[in-house]
Amino acid sequence: HINGLPIIFTKSFIYRIEGQINADGTGNVRKRVISDTVGCLSHKSIIRTNHGLFFAGNNGIYITDGYQVTSLTAPELDDSYAELVSTVNKSNRITGTYDEKNELVYFGLSEIESENDVCWIYNINKRGFTKIRGIRMLFTSLMFFKKYVMRGDELGYIYEFNEGDSSDVRR
Repeated sequence: HINGLPIIFTKSFIYRIEGQINADGTGNVRKRVISDTVGCLSHKSIIRTNHGLFFAGNNGIYITDGYQVTSLTAPELDDSYAELVSTVNKSNRITGTYDEKNELVYFGLSEIESENDVCWIYNINKRGFTKIRGIRMLFTSLMFFKKYVMRGDELGYIYEFNEGDSSDVRR
């Protein structure tokens, strides 16, 4: 939800739920289309922040405030993004998390078919993306824990992203 509005993400539409149901069951709700051209590719890519809901869509990374959907992906990234979501496997595997302190939104994506191996990081303040990739940086999930972005890998290890480390040392 965002701004007290429940949001429904499908592969081809984004909806919000309006109305209310009272304690006695009376009242009504209805769905309102926010976008009929943008869908969400992976439920694990939906990231709630105080700026809006970020998510990986059919043609790029988007944000919604519950009333409109805005693309964050610059046109020069279209081909790169299209390759990252070129198969159902790659699309379903997208994951994300939010670093509230630094206002960074992380998206784990796949350049290879088998696992997530690259991370696109959206800087809310600078309004742009950075891409990172490491040797054997294969991960299944991302999450923010205490002061660090953590990534779980296929072998059960947990790593932390630390901007001061250039080698992605296991902790």
